[in-house]
Amino acid sequence: MMRKRLWIILCSCLLAFQCTPPVKKVTRAKALETAKAIENAMQQGDVAKVSNLFDLPSFYVIFEKKCKVAKNKAFLQGFKSTFSMRQMAVRLVDNTRGGSFRLLRAYEQEGKQHLLFRMVTEGGSLNYHDMQLTLVRDSVKVEDIYSYLTGELLTTSIANLMEVMAPPDIDVKTANSNVDSLVLLKQLLQRKDYEGVRQLYEKMGPAFRKSKGFQITYVKACEQISTDLYRTALENFAKSFPNDPNTHLLLLDAYFLAGDYDRTIYEVNKLNELLGGDPYLDFYRGNVLWANGKSSQSLACYEKVYRYDPSFTGNMCRLLEAYVKMNQADKAQKVFDTYKASSHFNQELAGRLMEQLPDLQN
Repeated sequence: MMRKRLWIILCSCLLAFQCTPPVKKVTRAKALETAKAIENAMQQGDVAKVSNLFDLPSFYVIFEKKCKVAKNKAFLQGFKSTFSMRQMAVRLVDNTRGGSFRLLRAYEQEGKQHLLFRMVTEGGSLNYHDMQLTLVRDSVKVEDIYSYLTGELLTTSIANLMEVMAPPDIDVKTANSNVDSLVLLKQLLQRKDYEGVRQLYEKMGPAFRKSKGFQITYVKACEQISTDLYRTALENFAKSFPNDPNTHLLLLDAYFLAGDYDRTIYEVNKLNELLGGDPYLDFYRGNVLWANGKSSQSLACYEKVYRYDPSFTGNMCRLLEAYVKMNQADKAQKVFDTYKASSHFNQELAGRLMEQLPDLQN
């Protein structure tokens, strides 16, 4: 009787396990809904909405597995008390203001839904953000984000930063000095004091200067100071991280500025391959063809990008220039009139275009 009762209990437990509903996963449809919510929040410049799309508990789970320093509970508690996804949201919104943040594709990898976005700054700088999604109760959230510019997941970048800032054998004085340097660097970036960023970076210790995150910051600061400094910084970065995917993104500018158009196209093609294709990159092909005197082929590239995204003002400007120089002023005027009626119209830019291209009519 006892044996029979035991078997009944075991079988009921087994059935209970078998009937347990499967773990819910983010569906493709939900992922695309989330992509639209992210695009809208970014377009509105709504930091609170963007921040709310990230899930900190999921982020911490990933981060703690990567960061040795996180094993120190006091350190981890201090980190959690100061870190927030609002910081990330502010950077994304600020960098996209006057530019665009657009979904390139949604895909699934290792059972996780991903959203790959293209980010273009007002000045035309290019980056891609790959957001890894998770389900928190019934809401879809972002648990980590891969930046093509840094070539790392955000959890990895922060874990590496913590290792540089506070290695196990660090003394209190050095730790405080490191924190002061980081705070100063943040202040300089907020003030857009790029020369100050350059000088601070060059005074930092070897561990800081070898850090990928700090090198990227230095490269972007040099971009704002001078072409020669920017090209040298890019070349040094490429030597430090020759096999990183983000090197292709960074070297686009370096080779184009140096007039090495074959290598520029090579980097464009490699980046296009890594991304799984991006029509936007025809803008760079157009620039190379234009520089090589292949006007008709260049124009075809600009037209293709314009059809794909008429809001990309950098490409629109090159398209207008190409039309005017190729005696197609009627087409230039049509594009210009469309721009004037668009939501992304900028009076200052329109004035510069009319000054540079007198064929355009107000």
